[in-house]
Amino acid sequence: MTILEIVLAVLALVIPLNFGMPLFQSTQCGEVTSGPLVERVEREWPLKPGETRVNQICQITEFLGQESPFFQTTAIAGNPDGGPVSWQTISVALDQNGDPIEGSRTPSARWSV
Repeated sequence: MTILEIVLAVLALVIPLNFGMPLFQSTQCGEVTSGPLVERVEREWPLKPGETRVNQICQITEFLGQESPFFQTTAIAGNPDGGPVSWQTISVALDQNGDPIEGSRTPSARWSV
């Protein structure tokens, strides 16, 4: 193999990689119990009887150190007798000041177990 072939082979291996893959990123979340985002969620998405809510500020750190903060809220409905549990999650990207970026909300996801 010539040096050019080696360089081309290395480039072919590196270029197709998607550095946004979970393999190349980490996510850390911390629960938030108060603040303007929590107040807005509670006002615009009131809980139904029997539901609880978990609010989190999360930080995704991607390959090469790029960080992306987002706010995530999850409403959880469960049966205290051990029946099925369901939850609905919405998240929104945050700017550098911690304010929501309009139009960045993920579609509402519903899950049941």
